[in-house]
Amino acid sequence: MANDKDAIDYRTFFNLNADPFNPEPDLRFLFEYESLEQCFIMLIRLIQGTETVILVIGEAGSGKTTLLKRYLSSSDAGWKICRIRIHPAAEDKDVDSYPAHIRQNVADSVIIIDDAHNLTPKQLKGLLQNTQSSSGARKVKRFVFFGEPSLIETISTPAETLANETAINKIFLPAMTRAETAAYLNYRLAVAGYVGRSLFHSSFVKKLHRLSGGLPGRINTMADQWLKKEYSIRKQLRRSYQSRMHQRRKIIGWAMVCFTTIIIALVVLYRYQRTPASQTETPRLAKTVIRKKIVTAGHLQKIPPVMTEIVSSEKEKSQPPPASPPPTQTIEVAKTTELPVSSEPLATPEPSVSSEPLVLPEPPLTSEPPLTSEHLVEREPVVEKEKTERKTVHREKWLLSQKSSHYTIQLMGVRNEKLLLNFIDENLPVKHREIAYYRTSYKGKDWYPLLYGVYATEKDASMAIRELPGEIKKASPWIRRMSSVQKAIQKRSKQ
Repeated sequence: MANDKDAIDYRTFFNLNADPFNPEPDLRFLFEYESLEQCFIMLIRLIQGTETVILVIGEAGSGKTTLLKRYLSSSDAGWKICRIRIHPAAEDKDVDSYPAHIRQNVADSVIIIDDAHNLTPKQLKGLLQNTQSSSGARKVKRFVFFGEPSLIETISTPAETLANETAINKIFLPAMTRAETAAYLNYRLAVAGYVGRSLFHSSFVKKLHRLSGGLPGRINTMADQWLKKEYSIRKQLRRSYQSRMHQRRKIIGWAMVCFTTIIIALVVLYRYQRTPASQTETPRLAKTVIRKKIVTAGHLQKIPPVMTEIVSSEKEKSQPPPASPPPTQTIEVAKTTELPVSSEPLATPEPSVSSEPLVLPEPPLTSEPPLTSEHLVEREPVVEKEKTERKTVHREKWLLSQKSSHYTIQLMGVRNEKLLLNFIDENLPVKHREIAYYRTSYKGKDWYPLLYGVYATEKDASMAIRELPGEIKKASPWIRRMSSVQKAIQKRSKQ
């Protein structure tokens, strides 16, 4: 790992407005995945219920403190930070006190304690005794303890010594899945102001999820360490050197190609200049003699000027040139070549009286059809219009019409709607899948999640993720229930 003096601030490198993986709980980066939402709703119901003791259990880094802050910020009741006395008769008040949140109400007094796994069984027993008095009248209605799994064993002994009416209810914070881990990383970067392709490859996300166990606190620490290592000064210098070497090899390769091309051109030119003139001119004379033998002055009267060249070329292909033309024909050819060439139409020669019938040369026997004037007409190529399919992008009304039990795939979420539409046009394929996005808000700003397809089961959605292009998979898409999407849309419409 790079030293601190060699580490470059990746926040500055990507122009981020906040630390995306700060270990301190921050509600700006709260990622509402499905299992966490269920725990939050259960916590609200239990606090409003009749249970005496409520335990919120989770491993270190599972998000217990973040869940507590979320509940306090969303509750309408007035919560105050205080320090409670575990043993009122103790002489040292600072040693025997513990930080807590209290909702002071005559009929409903509730105390919430974070990191309760640090309390001893004796201290927990002293707190639980405050829920009862000698006459049976309750002083505190209920306690809510947030702590690690060891809290269950610590509180079991003091709870058994109390009355049978003491009820303990437990909420276990679950870990995130691998798909939720990928979405969690991209979400925190987006909230911090990052725009672009995902910085975390799918293989790294898989390894990160395995090492962290899907716990948000551990994910934050490992992701922050990896980014600092990836964008260190030493690695940037190494990348710059590799880039320069690649450009140098590219220039050398092009230079070799150009040099080889020039050498080949010079060799061809040299061999062409060394070829005797007799070898190049003899075929031309033979072709000229054959052409002038076939195209006579009599034929020029009947064949239009445009077809003269075509008929001559066709007969050249079909009839081989004679090895040695007769002298009489050579004399007639000479007369033909003396005809003046001009742009004016040829004058019609006077008919000559001859007892011999005029014999015209027979056309060559070929499998091709005879040329007509229709072959001389240039036809415009028929260009078939390509049928372009437009992507149908659905909105909130369409999403609300889907079944809430179905699933969908969230590809990404951005704050700029125009960037989202450009991403759809450039990257998403048209394969009978439904594309949709909706508008929601986060901290007073617009937020646009992009959804892909509607599936009856989670297995179908997973198979659809495998069929996505590689560029889309790099964004680490994840599966969502349609009910959570509809809930977010309804919440936005109420606002």
